[in-house]
Amino acid sequence: MEGPVARTQPEQIRSRHFFSEEFKQEAVQMLLDGHSAPSVAERLGLPGPNVMYRWKRETMPRNASGGRYSSGAQSVSAFAMPQLIV
Repeated sequence: MEGPVARTQPEQIRSRHFFSEEFKQEAVQMLLDGHSAPSVAERLGLPGPNVMYRWKRETMPRNASGGRYSSGAQSVSAFAMPQLIV
């Protein structure tokens, strides 16, 4: 009969972090400014980029047709494509 298996690493306990609305809005603005979600998440010490996508979805109002997000005067799609100035 074998004895109990020793664990080499303690189990990780996840704790929930709470971020202010202002913090979330600033993080989403970084996305809109052209930074990638993984780079913003790493820079801000977030657990991963998925939280950035969720905050963006929660922060950005959808347009009436249920399509793309709207950020006031410009839509998110305006930030996705770089504009060529000739």
